[in-house]
Amino acid sequence: MTHVASEQRAELMVRALAAASGHSVGVADHPVRAGTLDGVLIPGTISAAGRLGRIRREAHETGATGVEIAEAIAAADGGRVAFRGVVTSYSCGVVDGFTRGGLELRDASGARYAIDIQNEFILARLDGEVEACVPDLITVIDEAGDPVLNPDIRIGSTLTVLVLPAPEPWRSEAGLAVFGPRAFGYDVDWTDTQT
Repeated sequence: MTHVASEQRAELMVRALAAASGHSVGVADHPVRAGTLDGVLIPGTISAAGRLGRIRREAHETGATGVEIAEAIAAADGGRVAFRGVVTSYSCGVVDGFTRGGLELRDASGARYAIDIQNEFILARLDGEVEACVPDLITVIDEAGDPVLNPDIRIGSTLTVLVLPAPEPWRSEAGLAVFGPRAFGYDVDWTDTQT
């Protein structure tokens, strides 16, 4: 396809192709010239990913635990360790071309941390109250400090949830319209959970 009516229409078409092909499809889209990227990319995101990866690797090499690695990443990126607990339930399946589901963790005190999934970790609740949501990045890591993708979650495993703040453009009114909780069908507003 070389032309499509809108970004939303393109997304629907790719989702339909993914569903029709057994949920496995590769897509290359939005080719641009390097000069165009100056006004499009959020400055520093690729460098930040490399820096956080280096922090994780170096902490891992010293034998740091998953919680210690999460704390090091949080400290370096203005984030926070939101929860640590054991996975007590998990369900996930493909619906309308999206991986949808959820998981629940409980800690020793009985506190319950639930995360909704729509391809990524979208919204988290602590004992039923919204605790974090997109556009902030909700990340789950295992006891070794390795990231855990939603297909790899196992009941009984101990996980640490790390929340990293979204770059400023995603926190703007325009950014939230595209990637805030309401864009995913939630009747809640994003709030700055880092402060």
